[in-house]
Amino acid sequence: MYVQIKDWDRAQRIAQANDKALLNDVLIGQAKQAFDNNDFPKAESYLLQAQRPDLAVKLYKDNGIIFTRFSFKIFIVFFFIII
Repeated sequence: MYVQIKDWDRAQRIAQANDKALLNDVLIGQAKQAFDNNDFPKAESYLLQAQRPDLAVKLYKDNGIIFTRFSFKIFIVFFFIII
């Protein structure tokens, strides 16, 4: 419920206390919102915490964002995914 209304603090607290598997969903939701607000470093941080760097690559590719905006961590992951 808190994810749907984007109350990230409560959603994260509840996920950590009750079901840590849901924590990644909360982090991914936060990342998407940060990406929509053009806060790319924050979006990357959330996706890395959720252990989903592949979603960062996908968001950048789908939105035509130039590769130079990738952080070094995302670059490394992207490099190893392609190779």
